[in-house]
Amino acid sequence: MKWTPILRQLKNKSLYDGILTNFVNENQNIINSTVFQGNLYEYTVMREIHDKLFMDEVSKVGGAHDGGVDITAKWDIHKIREKVQSVIDLNKLYPQNSIPTKIKLQSGTVTPLIHKLQTGDNVNLDVLVQCKAFNKSKVTPKEFRELIGTFNSMVPRRKWKSSVMIMCSPHLLTPDGLKLINNINISLIYLRIGQLNKKSDDSFDLVQGGKLLNYYENDTANKLLLGCGINECLKLGLNNNDE
Repeated sequence: MKWTPILRQLKNKSLYDGILTNFVNENQNIINSTVFQGNLYEYTVMREIHDKLFMDEVSKVGGAHDGGVDITAKWDIHKIREKVQSVIDLNKLYPQNSIPTKIKLQSGTVTPLIHKLQTGDNVNLDVLVQCKAFNKSKVTPKEFRELIGTFNSMVPRRKWKSSVMIMCSPHLLTPDGLKLINNINISLIYLRIGQLNKKSDDSFDLVQGGKLLNYYENDTANKLLLGCGINECLKLGLNNNDE
C-alpha cells in the first residue's frame, strides 16, 4: 500500500477518499487555515452520507452565497431499504398494517414513506446539509433556529414532505437543542461526524478519523422514515461501496 505525502489511503476506498486525497494534496499551502479545515470537514461529511446513508448526487455547494447550505444530495430510500432487506426481513420487523398511514405529532401530521415503498414505489428525498466544523461545544437551540430559517427560505412549502434537512457537527446536542428540534414540523436529522485531524506525521487518517459517530432523527423525520431500514443499515454496518 502506497502513502501520499499527507493523506493515508484505504485499500477499498470510497470515491470520496479520493476526493479528500486530491483536496489535501492540492492545498498543502493553506493546510492550517480555517478555509482548509472547513472544506475538509465538508468533504468528510460527503463521504459519510454517501457511504453510510446511501445518498447519491452528493454535491458541495458551500460559498459566499450558499444560503446556509453546504451540501445537497438525493436520498433514494428504496435503495437503502433493499440493501437492508437483503440481510434482514424488514417486512417482519415492520408489518405494513402495524404503521398508521398518517401519524399525528405535536408539530403536525406525517405520512410514513414505508407505505409507498411496500407497494413498489420509489421514494427520492431532497437533502440539504449544513456543516458546523468549528463549533467548540455542543450545538445549541440558536443554531437550530438558524437552520430552520435556512430550510424555510430554501425549500418551497409544497416540497417540505419530500425534503430533509441535516446538520453535521463533531459535537453532541444540548438538551435544549434536542427539545427544540423535536417540536418542529420539518424532517431534521442530526449527524455527529468526527473531524479528520492532522497527525504528527502530517497525515490525515481516513481509517480512524472523520467517521459517523451518532445519527439522530427528530420526531418528524423518525415517523417519516419509520420502517425504512435506516437505523438497521447503520447497525449492520452496510456500505454504499459494497458490491
